[in-house]
Amino acid sequence: MKDDQSGGLLSLVSKVVGVEGGPSFDFSRFFSQVFVRHSDEELEDFLCQGDGVPPDRIDREWPMPWVFSRVLVFGALAALFAWLCGVFSPGNLRVVPLQMFAYTALIPLGVTVLLFELNVCRSISVYTALKVFLAGGVIAFVASAFVYDVMANTAVSKALGQSEAGIVEEAVKLLAVLLFVRTVRKSSNVLEGIALGAFVGLGFAVFESMGYYFRIFLLTLVKNSAAGAQAALQAAFATAEGNVVLRAWSSPYGHMTFSAIVVGGLILVKGARPFALSMLCDRRFLRIAMIPILCHMFWDSSFLNSSAGFVVKLSIVAVVEIATLIVLVSYGLKTAGGDDGRRKPD
Repeated sequence: MKDDQSGGLLSLVSKVVGVEGGPSFDFSRFFSQVFVRHSDEELEDFLCQGDGVPPDRIDREWPMPWVFSRVLVFGALAALFAWLCGVFSPGNLRVVPLQMFAYTALIPLGVTVLLFELNVCRSISVYTALKVFLAGGVIAFVASAFVYDVMANTAVSKALGQSEAGIVEEAVKLLAVLLFVRTVRKSSNVLEGIALGAFVGLGFAVFESMGYYFRIFLLTLVKNSAAGAQAALQAAFATAEGNVVLRAWSSPYGHMTFSAIVVGGLILVKGARPFALSMLCDRRFLRIAMIPILCHMFWDSSFLNSSAGFVVKLSIVAVVEIATLIVLVSYGLKTAGGDDGRRKPD
């Protein structure tokens, strides 16, 4: 995306979001460090961020992330090992923790680290990220369960069906981030909001995927109990694993990205000003938030509910989310270190 945007999806998203300008996105340059060898010292330097970068030293060009690729490779290897264990030792209950950890946590974590690496301000510590991930994820997950219970059998719930998840889950994840008042108050650049949103989305996604695994595993086990213990276990493993594998590989366009856009939009509107609840009603924030909410609703809807439909829906959601992130990140890079571009260190 260039300062003189013209036409195309990025231009349309820029008009919806209400921002324009920023460094252009170069796909090959963006991933150029993935296959480059990096030292342990570079990784330790990445993990030691949190003090922020002086405004005059911030690189406002698109970053070249690489840490995420190491997490993804490790996650893919762990997932492969879990799958092989399931093939050569079907019905082995000791494989369950490995499957859950690899599919529900490691692969989504790689996506989250990628969004975290976009924060060139280096103003959010790993401790803060983990706090938002654990506490924020738990709060959002519990809050969503409560809201679903309240809304059960209501006219709104029946009308929306599964699509209600787009409204409920994005709202509770935003609420979870807002509970970390001190963190939100210090955040002033959209890149910080993207990082915070990604980690609360990761927490929610991990707990949700684990819940699906257990639920599907137990229901399938009971359903096939008449076939014998071994056959029931094998069926339960295969069914539960199939679900979390699908969720793992579609995770780049799931909860982490949805929340990153919502929270990034809020911090974009907030800037360096003190946070106020009225900002949640700001038209620009609402326009930004509606993008992931509508994508989430579309994703969970019964529309195109087939194998081919799944690919179509995933493609549409992916294109819209990536375009929105490119626009937001470009604006964040442009304003990093400015009046609304830097956050005080933790």
